[in-house]
Amino acid sequence: MSPLIWGGLDRFFELKLRRGTPSVLRGTVKVAGYFAESHGIAASAKRCADALEKLNLPVERVDLGAPTHVSLLQRPKQSFAPGGAWIFHVNPPELVVALAAVGEESLKQAFVAGYWSWELPRAPSLWLRRKALVDEVWTPSTHTAQALKDNSATLVRVVPHPIGLATDPDLRMISRQRLQLPATKFIAATLFDFRSSFARKNPLGAIKAFREAFGDDPTVMLVVKAQHGEFAPAQFAELAQAAAAANITVIDEVWSDSDAKCLASAADVLLSLHRAEGFGLTLAEAMAAGTPVIATGWSGNTEFMSDYGTEVKVTLRPIEDPQGIYSGQDWAEPDIAHAAALLRRLRADHDWRQSLIARGRRLVEQRLGLDAYRASLGRAFAAAIED
Repeated sequence: MSPLIWGGLDRFFELKLRRGTPSVLRGTVKVAGYFAESHGIAASAKRCADALEKLNLPVERVDLGAPTHVSLLQRPKQSFAPGGAWIFHVNPPELVVALAAVGEESLKQAFVAGYWSWELPRAPSLWLRRKALVDEVWTPSTHTAQALKDNSATLVRVVPHPIGLATDPDLRMISRQRLQLPATKFIAATLFDFRSSFARKNPLGAIKAFREAFGDDPTVMLVVKAQHGEFAPAQFAELAQAAAAANITVIDEVWSDSDAKCLASAADVLLSLHRAEGFGLTLAEAMAAGTPVIATGWSGNTEFMSDYGTEVKVTLRPIEDPQGIYSGQDWAEPDIAHAAALLRRLRADHDWRQSLIARGRRLVEQRLGLDAYRASLGRAFAAAIED
């Protein structure tokens, strides 16, 4: 009966916490998220808070801790000054718990935004329904914004993740030394979390492309960085079998954000043959660090990668996800042969590689830099804070 009870409480508080007239946005900005954790949603909160501080806005970081329905039955552990703005980096399934943990009284006179990222063309009905819990939905890509379109009055604002350029010219070798990676090998890397759907992240596609490009060549190396393999033992076994080659290393560990970024900057190429992405934060961070990226040419990442030149051809196919996280729509099947050809060219063509490094950094600065972030917030947000 437990799921039924908690589900009923969740729905009750969803109705109770619906927003009324949008509040006037004044005062401190509170960025609420999972600051102590290591995944994409946690990283989005950290990047948001960092960027707002660089814009000289008054920012308070609120760590929500591990989400639990027990918050619905408890008084908030911390009180907050009324008013200001709240930006919840929490997707809709966990949003009710997050709002309850903060407390209804703290939110009554505040402007509340929910920062959400969805990977497929149509968002689930629960996501659309929970737009009523926030004054605005912020999302990192037009791809997600289109998925959230319906006839509700809640504004959906595209606010891409703010990405700063790495400035250390020796970053690649420093990163290799830190992670104890070989200095002279051509290294490809792919990163994913088993909890985000093994089929969607498609590390098997990355392994196939690498093997087709280089076979058993001992002068190249693929690092498959995973985490939380215990959540999907069948998929982990499948990954281990596919990666059974001397030039492929699988790491299933929870790393800090800085270590994950370190791997991206240590690699000669970041390879992502995902079937769908809401944005592609790891890809943007790699480009900012001067690491070329080869990635599926479909979904959210194409918005900052357009005109980049390494988008892998795709065919749209019905979703097959054994973990049952996604279903009922189409997603992309990347062309493995095309990805392998791009990998071979990237290794062989030094001039092309250098042009990709320069182009990637330029695209990130233009589309995801601090000026672009400031513009995406909208004049109403900025003016209200300045008041």
